[in-house]
Amino acid sequence: MHVGGLNVAPTPCPASMSSATCACTQLKHEAAHAHVAHRRAKRLKKLNTMLSNSGAHQAFNNWRLQKLLLLAVLFLAHLACFAVIESQLKSRQLDSKDLANMGRALDRFQAATLRTSFMQRCYVADFINTWSCSSERLAMYRSKLGLNIQLAGKYHQQLYLGTNAAHVQHFQDERLLDYWTYNRLPEVQFYPGTINDTNIFMGSSR
Repeated sequence: MHVGGLNVAPTPCPASMSSATCACTQLKHEAAHAHVAHRRAKRLKKLNTMLSNSGAHQAFNNWRLQKLLLLAVLFLAHLACFAVIESQLKSRQLDSKDLANMGRALDRFQAATLRTSFMQRCYVADFINTWSCSSERLAMYRSKLGLNIQLAGKYHQQLYLGTNAAHVQHFQDERLLDYWTYNRLPEVQFYPGTINDTNIFMGSSR
């Protein structure tokens, strides 16, 4: 049985119920189903009217526009954050290169100081004519000293010139500039002489 757009199965009647009573009962059930279907149809019609009017369309369009604007703002915010992070990463990369060059330069300066100390020791009476002060070792000391000074100068110049010697570059981090350029670091100056078989040196800061 088809009632109000719904397929309603007839309710079977008990064997003890007369046919007239059964038909009346079935009509009541059909009427109840029809009433439910009518109320449902009214609600659907009212909902369709609400969604079809201009106010609903305007509200939907405003919501969609706000959603698109929000997505655009989020995209621009992510783009700006990406640009800032990329700039910071490049700056940190340059700082890392400067620190690496500082470490290499300091290492070569220290090696040059050690070679100078080895060579100076050969003028002390206790080391003259020893294997460590032989002519071959002195030649090696001089070669190593020259190489270390050359490398120290190379790394030092890279801090200010980089790989392009056309112009002086600026330190990205002011702390590195202050440490390497203006900070007063201890210096030891050796002199070719001894007092009571002790090396003469003078400590200073520059």
